[in-house]
Amino acid sequence: MSVKYIIAVLSALFLFASAQAQPSLDEELENYADMCSRCMGLRTRIQAGDNVSRDEAEATIDLFLAMNRRLKSRESEMTALQRQRFKDVGEWFTTGIRPFRPSALPSVVCKTMPVPPVYSSDVRLAVPDSRLPEPVVPGQDAPTDPSYRYIVLAEMSAPDLAYGIRAGIMGRRIGGYVSFRSNFVGAEAAYECTSDGRLPNGSTMWAGGEERKENLAVTAGLLLNTASWLSLYAGAGYGSRQLFWQDIDEQWAKVSDWSAKGLTVESGAIFRWNGLAFSAGVSSVGFRTLSGTFGIGYCF
Repeated sequence: MSVKYIIAVLSALFLFASAQAQPSLDEELENYADMCSRCMGLRTRIQAGDNVSRDEAEATIDLFLAMNRRLKSRESEMTALQRQRFKDVGEWFTTGIRPFRPSALPSVVCKTMPVPPVYSSDVRLAVPDSRLPEPVVPGQDAPTDPSYRYIVLAEMSAPDLAYGIRAGIMGRRIGGYVSFRSNFVGAEAAYECTSDGRLPNGSTMWAGGEERKENLAVTAGLLLNTASWLSLYAGAGYGSRQLFWQDIDEQWAKVSDWSAKGLTVESGAIFRWNGLAFSAGVSSVGFRTLSGTFGIGYCF
């Protein structure tokens, strides 16, 4: 009789120790939610640009998946409230949005549906080296990519007066632009002379007193962002700076040593402030002329 008593006592002690060694479902679900919170914290740090190692991210996710498998094996022991909490934490991890649930479930018996597996070993492949994907909130538009901006400026040049437009697109670091300027003035030259009035045959031109200046520049180039408020630009294209004099017979002569056309190069800077853009630079036609360019416009 005493032996049976001893065996019964030992069995009871063993069952009590086993029950104490295995945490309750509520404790495991609490730890499961805490581990999901750690995963979301890592996601927030990565999105904020913090330096989070891939090993740390994968180790945290692996631990979360192990807890998921353990709870999945004990799902038959869960109450309706515990199953709902298990599902909510899974949705939180998958979407990045913590589901809102009332503090108490209504006293209505609901038919439960089997919960499909949420995770697999492929989850770790979804963790990039430097950034986790941002969750999309249902009902909201997907976030737009702010990495490209457009710029349009009205420009003028001096002392070779010309008016025009510059338009470009800027990425995070580099971009491109096109530019056009002209004074929309020209003349058909019947012959050429030099700035001292001499003709190619050695005679002298009899000037009538009128003159015309033709200024034209068509260029394209690159933009380089050096700061949030500053971009540098450089480009090349075709340009013309022509000076014409009218003689006493009302014919036009091109002043050859004050005229140039062909390759045009330019460089400068664009300053941005509250959506406004201001430009300043220099340009040259055939490296024989030098003009300043100035502009104002919008950046959006």
